[in-house]
Amino acid sequence: MDLFNDQWIKKGLLKCESRYSNVLCFETNDPKRFDQLLNHIGRESAYEELYLYDKWNGLRQLDKNGNKGNIDLIFKGVHRGIGSKFSLDDRTSNESNVIDIREALRDVDKILRNRRTALILRNLEDHRDQLMRSEDLIDAIRSWATDPDIIYNNSIIILVASDISKLLDDYTLSLAVLIRPDIACKKDRENLIKDSAKKNNIDVEDRKSALVTVTSGLNLHQLESTLLESHSITRDFDIEKIKEIKSDLIRRSDLMEVIEPEEGFNSIGGYDEIKSFINNVIIDVLKNEGRAKKLALRLPRGILLFGPPGTGKTYFAKALAKETNLPFINMKTENLFSKYLGESGRRFKNAIEITEQMSPAIVFIDEIDRFGKRTGGDESGASQETSRVFSQVLEWLGDPKRQAIIIGTTNEPGKMDEAFLRTGRFDYKIPFLYPDKKARKDILRIHLGLKGNKEKPDMNIQNIENIIDTIVDKTEDISGAEIEELVNRAKRNAFKNHRNLLEPEDLNYASDSFTHPDRTEIKQKYKDLILKFSDNAEFSKLSSEE
Repeated sequence: MDLFNDQWIKKGLLKCESRYSNVLCFETNDPKRFDQLLNHIGRESAYEELYLYDKWNGLRQLDKNGNKGNIDLIFKGVHRGIGSKFSLDDRTSNESNVIDIREALRDVDKILRNRRTALILRNLEDHRDQLMRSEDLIDAIRSWATDPDIIYNNSIIILVASDISKLLDDYTLSLAVLIRPDIACKKDRENLIKDSAKKNNIDVEDRKSALVTVTSGLNLHQLESTLLESHSITRDFDIEKIKEIKSDLIRRSDLMEVIEPEEGFNSIGGYDEIKSFINNVIIDVLKNEGRAKKLALRLPRGILLFGPPGTGKTYFAKALAKETNLPFINMKTENLFSKYLGESGRRFKNAIEITEQMSPAIVFIDEIDRFGKRTGGDESGASQETSRVFSQVLEWLGDPKRQAIIIGTTNEPGKMDEAFLRTGRFDYKIPFLYPDKKARKDILRIHLGLKGNKEKPDMNIQNIENIIDTIVDKTEDISGAEIEELVNRAKRNAFKNHRNLLEPEDLNYASDSFTHPDRTEIKQKYKDLILKFSDNAEFSKLSSEE
């Protein structure tokens, strides 16, 4: 019995048996999914002959091992082009592959048309130039897709790739059946964890559910390797070690990272209305799932935080993840756009797929206005890429099955497309303005280590609260980030003067030396934006506050 769900294989084969196409494309980069496919075909299919082509080994015939239900790859040596690797002496000076794809496709073409044969094509992506597609492959796929001889002999061509669009243009792909297997569903992860635990003599029954949850977002190959690495280091399937390994794996994607926030709302000064609101619409709902389920109450689909730079939008999103005990996934949009046409869309699609596997999660997209606007009539490659990603984000935001809670931030909500801002995509638009007097006092106390979890510097200040009040009065319209910098300047001044303790003069020096421009116009701008974008009465009143 297969350890993993094989419905994706059966679905694809059924489509081909129903004569949608003779060509079946599986889009996956998981080696274990490929092994699963290979074993399924070898064990359960009725193909007379099986062939595998990849660019390194060339074309090989697959030999069924009926007793084990596996397929052993062997060189049959039928003739040059089927199952035989070129030796160095056989190669001509202009041959860069072990075997020429044109010759391989033509050789196997005869077999596909004469007896029931399965041909599997794998690892054909050319990473040196992602705009290059093999015209030989495209010509072959177009010919094979509906060829009557291949239909008559019930032959099949299976293409396995991490991104089919790198190999086939839209028209050619429309002639084929495309299946995208899950990264690793909950049941697959559970089965693999149980199987690996048994092989390593580890009892995981009491934490099986936690292991299944913490490994979400990993494909089967990554999951198996993560478990083995954890076992090598800790002699156990240690949850904290697995989290660490998983974060490293996902961070390699260059487009997203999983962060374990260390501080919650207690380390955020001020913004009490926003914290109370978020408690009501997200945190309390998660804590009372039973009651929410009876009311058919869903979590907000997305929340947009807007306001001037430095007002704590990013920090707030991380604190929310800590409060909800959900994974915090940071989408690194600055790395999204690629010079290769179509590459950005593919990368973002993969990131969405991984994110949904890990959800429910807090997904943070900073400066979401980067792709929050439709492009005009510009037909350039960059414009097409922006439009493609815009459509993907829009579709994801509106997907009723989406599990991720998306937190987007922007300094300029007016630059975003109306389609992004409508309820159902971003249910709430929350303003983050410059902190008021009470908030500035809280923020100062946090960065001085008098509140929250930040480290407290050694001080020689008896009347610290009076000094804080004085600084607060002198720092109207200053941002939270600037208050943090003010405290750092005080520490630098003490260090410069060879002191080990923070003195009152250091704080006074920092507050006196910190200047900022008149922000009357900026404040008015954001008050106007509140009236335009904020659709909640609790925040609309902020537009009239002084």
